[in-house]
Amino acid sequence: MQRHTYAVRHLTTSCARSRSARRACGGPTRLERGGYTSDTRRVATASVTAGLGFLAGILWLDLIFDAQMLGMRERDDLQRAEALNSVSAYYRHALGGARRLDVFIAVVMMLTLAAIIVQWIGHASPAWVSWTSLIATVVPISIAAGHTIPSAKRLAATPPEATGERQRLARSVLRDHIVAFSGILLALSVQLAAGR
Repeated sequence: MQRHTYAVRHLTTSCARSRSARRACGGPTRLERGGYTSDTRRVATASVTAGLGFLAGILWLDLIFDAQMLGMRERDDLQRAEALNSVSAYYRHALGGARRLDVFIAVVMMLTLAAIIVQWIGHASPAWVSWTSLIATVVPISIAAGHTIPSAKRLAATPPEATGERQRLARSVLRDHIVAFSGILLALSVQLAAGR
């Protein structure tokens, strides 16, 4: 009788120690008790990463044009003017001629933030995953709304003669996009790592 009691206690203790042991004993894991199973986590992660992936792609496209501002000191006046004209023309089109795309990007931003919040509220992933992703996404979106977009609009509207002002604005937009891309990439990496 004593051996049976000891065996039961040992089994109970073993089942409570680790997630794999609880799963083998048929009990709920910590994730399952918290309300999120592996299937739920996959769906939540897929929704968030889809939005983050789209935003990362848009930022990468912006950076392709912004990168023309690198190494400007080593260029002559003609090369600088060509680079500035290229960047200005891109943002003139992106912020003027492609308004439907602007609206779509704004909608994706809001939906991505909403998906992260739902992920957190619904316990679809560990809290640190949602919080890290939320902060890493809110910061780039806030920078874009408060600084990057106004700077890009001024860059697109500045006449070619104002070379110094255009160069200052273009470099400012480049810095903003590097910060934004880093934040979105961080959020995307956290989501993918947690979704494994």
